[in-house]
Amino acid sequence: MQAGVKRRELLITNIKIFEKLEKIETHLADHDEQFRIVSDAIKQLLATEEKPRKKIGF
Repeated sequence: MQAGVKRRELLITNIKIFEKLEKIETHLADHDEQFRIVSDAIKQLLATEEKPRKKIGF
């Protein structure tokens, strides 16, 4: 009897762990997408060439 209860408790614990793991993975996937967007924007800014400026003054 106690073995069955223990097995059920372990099963419930494993299910909770897998749910938390899925939640973490989806959360990290969202952040990966955001970091990729920021990284692409930075690469775009670095890829643009600066135009030479006119000298002002004498």
